[in-house]
Amino acid sequence: MNDKTLKYYGWGYADAGLDADQTKALIATFRDGFGIEPSRDGAFPTMDEIELPAPKIVAPSNLSGICSTDKHDRVVHAFGQSQPDSIRIHDGDFAHAPDVIAYPENEQDITEIYEWADK
Repeated sequence: MNDKTLKYYGWGYADAGLDADQTKALIATFRDGFGIEPSRDGAFPTMDEIELPAPKIVAPSNLSGICSTDKHDRVVHAFGQSQPDSIRIHDGDFAHAPDVIAYPENEQDITEIYEWADK
């Protein structure tokens, strides 16, 4: 199991990516080359700045060991990796984040998740 923290704002891990100068250059390319003006200062919102709605559901007790409502888990799973998703992340739009994230470990877990979803 990897203990590194995944980025919620792109591919890879939180400790890797563009430095400040590279980020400024990328923003300049979007602005000057494509007329895309960033709505923020070029920084993605911090985890503390992201507001999530409270989960609307709770995993049943038989799934509680493989399900999470942790903020980071919900944020990481809120988007894909497309450009529109990146723009929504940059704008801090996490209103649709999933309520529960499941990490099944075996076929039985998957069966129980489907049974829960079917209720």
